[in-house]
Amino acid sequence: MKGDPLTDILTLTSARCVEVGILVAGGSWALRFPPPNKIKFVAVVKGNCWLTIKDEADPLHIETGDVFVLPAERAFVLAGDLNAPQTEGLNIFADTTDKIAKVGDGDDFFAVGAHIAL
Repeated sequence: MKGDPLTDILTLTSARCVEVGILVAGGSWALRFPPPNKIKFVAVVKGNCWLTIKDEADPLHIETGDVFVLPAERAFVLAGDLNAPQTEGLNIFADTTDKIAKVGDGDDFFAVGAHIAL
């Protein structure tokens, strides 16, 4: 796409994907993540969730088709239910061999995340 500023910036910075993970979730769930050590992109393919970012007052409602970028210096929570007990997100992914983490009951939510190195 010609004239896309984000593509231009990623090209100029020699951005490359260094890790990809998939999250499948359903029911009542919440995952707490430490600050990513690289820029993180997340695309919601199916369903919706809440995103809370450390030091931000209001949670953001994220829906199918939304893509968001997380800076490297802030912890965050992804949740299907803001009142659900929070589980360590990195532990969920550490227990997988195929980078597909499953949490909660069902598959109402599906997202793809990637860490980008510049």
